[in-house]
This record gives sequence, C-alpha cells and structure tokens, in this order.
Amino acid sequence: MGADSPPDIGGAAKAGFSISIQLDDEADAERIFNAFTEGGAVMMPFGQTFWAIRFGMVTDRYGTPWMINYGTAG
Repeated sequence: MGADSPPDIGGAAKAGFSISIQLDDEADAERIFNAFTEGGAVMMPFGQTFWAIRFGMVTDRYGTPWMINYGTAG
C-alpha cells in the first residue's frame, strides 16, 4: 500500500526517496514515463543504460519522484 498525505501534515517536499517500477513491456514503460512527464519534470531521459534496455527518472506533477525500468541489458 502507498498513500500520500496533505501538505499541512507531511510537508510538501518529497526528498530522499523514489518509487521504482520494473516493467516487462517496453510500450507500457514508455507510456507510463511519458504520462508522468505531463506537468512533471524529467530528471533522466528514458533511454538505454548499462543495466537496462530502457530507464528513466521523472518527478510527476505532484512532486513524487519515479524510476521507470524496462528489461535488463545483456
């Protein structure tokens, strides 16, 4: 379970964590990454890395940081 809290309770800043998603479908991974960019900010573009076929980092419109990972580089 995950939940957010109103800014007056937990503070508006979300620092020191990211939510990581590992996906088995490249199209889904790209769709989710692009959806989070709408009104958000790209921290690392969605692309190839030494550990993944595709990986990217984005902060969504609510300030929540995400790491989207697809596949493993081989």
